[in-house]
Amino acid sequence: MSVTTTANPVTTTLFRTLEDYEIHESAEQNPQEHPAPVNSNSPPATENPEGWPEDYNNVPNFRPVDHTRDMTLRPNGLNPAETVFIFLMMNGVGINAGAAQLWRKTFGRFNPNIFKYKIGGEW
Repeated sequence: MSVTTTANPVTTTLFRTLEDYEIHESAEQNPQEHPAPVNSNSPPATENPEGWPEDYNNVPNFRPVDHTRDMTLRPNGLNPAETVFIFLMMNGVGINAGAAQLWRKTFGRFNPNIFKYKIGGEW
């Protein structure tokens, strides 16, 4: 019985690409010179409340809502266009539902087919 072996072109290309990078270890720095930054937004340590699920994998510990968080550290877009886009992506379904209710209560009596969507089985 004969065996034919070929090189995987993806793996070969990856290895050739990685060979271009040489890893150098820098000298050990004194940790006193560069202290780690303190995270002022870290939540206070608390115990899990009664009934908190701990017997499942990957269930994080309880963290209470931090109402003192500085919202400038969590921007909602770099410019007004991004801000509008993010707002519409997060609230678009609610806006559409509100517009449909408003339509039905006002002009929907003249044209009830607007804001009516066929769903599965209604074709």
